[in-house]
Amino acid sequence: MDIPVLERLSDKGTYNVQFRWSQAPSLLPEHGFDMEIIFLNASAPHATSQTFPTTETNQSESATTMGSTGYTDPSLIERMVPIQSYDIAVYSDDGRELWKKENQAVQGGRAYERITLEEPYTGNITISIQNIKGMGGLSGTIAEPLLQTTSNLTSPTTIIGNGKNNNQSSESVSFNARVIGTSR
Repeated sequence: MDIPVLERLSDKGTYNVQFRWSQAPSLLPEHGFDMEIIFLNASAPHATSQTFPTTETNQSESATTMGSTGYTDPSLIERMVPIQSYDIAVYSDDGRELWKKENQAVQGGRAYERITLEEPYTGNITISIQNIKGMGGLSGTIAEPLLQTTSNLTSPTTIIGNGKNNNQSSESVSFNARVIGTSR
């Protein structure tokens, strides 16, 4: 099953933020919806067979499994960035705030939100994530650019993305979607 994904670069270019829905973002229900938010390292190369070569298979030497190729698709590898917290809000087409949460926790670069609107709404919306705060200490993790290395794994001033200090600034990103009414 293909899930709809919207992807945007954060305003300072450090994060590539993805929104994932179980339904198309142009067909969101009027009472609310669930979504997943993924924070990816914007400067990391896309996973391909060249950047992540297959060095092993999933099979042992004596195993013979019908239909198993032992191949892992590199595009499944995501370079998520640890995030401390973020604020999120949903705005109507005329700028009215429909829903808001602050200081949302993130687990391993991934967050889940259930957006429940107090009153049914149909029309265009903007989903805004503000105050994205990184965790720092990314050296030696999959979130680090491949060419950057250091032996200090706990440095509070780890540089990621486009050379930005991850602890000192927050970033933001916005997405547009459409909420449709349901016939009763």
